Amino acid sequence: MPTKRAILDQLTAKELRAAVDGHELHVDDRRVRAQLVDALASSRKVRLDELLPELSRNRLKELCRAFGLDDSGRKKVDIVARLVGPVAASKSDGPQAKLAAARPATPRPEARTVSPKAATQGAITGHEGELWRMADALRGSMDAAEYKHVVLGLIFLKYISDAFEEMHARLEAEQDEGADPEDPDEYRAENIFWVPPEARWGRLKAQARQPAIGRLVDDAMTAIERDNPALKDVLPKDYARPALDKQRLGQLIDMISNIRVGDAD
Repeated sequence: MPTKRAILDQLTAKELRAAVDGHELHVDDRRVRAQLVDALASSRKVRLDELLPELSRNRLKELCRAFGLDDSGRKKVDIVARLVGPVAASKSDGPQAKLAAARPATPRPEARTVSPKAATQGAITGHEGELWRMADALRGSMDAAEYKHVVLGLIFLKYISDAFEEMHARLEAEQDEGADPEDPDEYRAENIFWVPPEARWGRLKAQARQPAIGRLVDDAMTAIERDNPALKDVLPKDYARPALDKQRLGQLIDMISNIRVGDAD
C-alpha cells in the first residue's frame, strides 16, 4: 500500500496547490513543489480518503497504475480504496458516512458473463422464426450450412453491439458522475464486450450497400477479437471472400438492423 507522501508525490503541482488551498495550509513558496507535498503530508487534517475522491476517475486510475495497482472498474470509492486501503477509506466520520453506516448494504447482483455461444443463442431466442424466414429469402443458391455461419456471425455481432450501445447510453447519462462512455474498462467491469468504433453496428449499417462491406465486416470482427481476448480466434472473418454475394450481405445486414437482439427489456 503506497504511503501518504508517496501518493502526494504523484500529484501535479496544480493538484497539490488546490489541496493546500482547500485545507488552508501555509506554504512559504507555493511555486516549490516539495513544500506543497511537505505541508500536505505533515498535516493531520489532510486525509487521502477525502482528498483523492476530488480527482477524476481517470486520474485515480493513473495513480493506481503508477503504483502497480489494479485500475479496473468505474466506482471511485473502489479505486480510492485500492490506494489508501479499505479501512482508511471508511474512516470518515462525517454525516454522510454515518448515514451510509446506518443504512443496510444492498447486495450487488453478480456481473453477467456472456460467452459467444450463449450470446448467439440468446440473440436468436424470440427472433428465430423471423430471422431465418427473412434470411432464407436472401440465401439464393448458397449452401444452407455455409449461409447459417454467415447469418450467425452477423447476429452475434449485432447482439454484442446492442449490449454495448445500451451500456454506452447509460454511461453518457452518468458522465457528470465521472463515467466515460469511451473507456473500455467501463464495459469490462460489467462483463460487456467492448466494441471499438470501427466495429460498431451503426457504421456497418451505414456502409451495408457498399462493395467493400465484406472487408468492413471482417475488419470489425478482427477489431473485436483484438480488444476482447475472450473472443480471440472465435469470430468468423471471411465475409470478404469473392463467393459471398456482397449485395445479399448488405441486404442481410439491413434485415438484422431492424431487429433488436441486445439485452434491454
